[in-house]
Amino acid sequence: MNIKSKILIGIISTQLLMTAVCGAEALGDITAGNEDVTPYVQDSFEAATSGTEVVFKYNPREIYRVYCQDGFLTDIKFQAGEKITYIGGGDTTRWVIDKSSSGAANSQEEHLYIKPVKRGLSTNIVVTTSRRTYQLNVISGSQYNPMVSWIFPDEEHNMLLRNLEERQEENFMVVNAMKLHFDYKISNKNYSWSPQQVFDDGQKTYLQMKPEIKTGDAPAFFVKNKRGESVLVNYRVVRGYYVIDRLFDKAELVVGTEKVSIKR
Repeated sequence: MNIKSKILIGIISTQLLMTAVCGAEALGDITAGNEDVTPYVQDSFEAATSGTEVVFKYNPREIYRVYCQDGFLTDIKFQAGEKITYIGGGDTTRWVIDKSSSGAANSQEEHLYIKPVKRGLSTNIVVTTSRRTYQLNVISGSQYNPMVSWIFPDEEHNMLLRNLEERQEENFMVVNAMKLHFDYKISNKNYSWSPQQVFDDGQKTYLQMKPEIKTGDAPAFFVKNKRGESVLVNYRVVRGYYVIDRLFDKAELVVGTEKVSIKR
């Protein structure tokens, strides 16, 4: 091989080496603790280095990266009342997986315990529960997450909305007993949708409906104006009461061709 050939091979080898290095940099460091984590992966390395509990924000389309260490257990805690129905692992030979539960029967929490037999391992674990599915990517190294749990933003948001609705209902039903006026006449109380009682507090009018209204016809509510015309009025249903945000002298409940008149 002549000198020119050796120089050419050296140049090509250098170019291939640079290409490989650049390619590795583009792919990113796949070892534990890399900050450039794929967007659909939630990583817990920072919590592992400090030995504190990690709390993931649950998303059914995301993977949760959990760090484990030989000689230590990682405790994965599930929501109270949530029951584990399936556990599957890519490597069940070199990973010890067990489960248990804690707490009283009505608020019992299930736990999954994970421990690798040595360092330098990685695998995936899929946990299916009575409420959702969790995709775990577990890695064994020199740090570990002692405790892992989740928060559920969607459920918390829905709970907040329910609490607000309940408070609004309570506000609608707050009345001054000294200002209640019960002098209303109901033309027909025989229908399942006829009100049992009508009263007002000087600002709102309340129609106490029969229990059958929950499964039967819901009437439309009209108020008679000064010209005797029927004006459709919105109402709220709160704890078995129709709540109308105004007073009236005459009104009607209508289902099809049947009517019930209310006079003050």
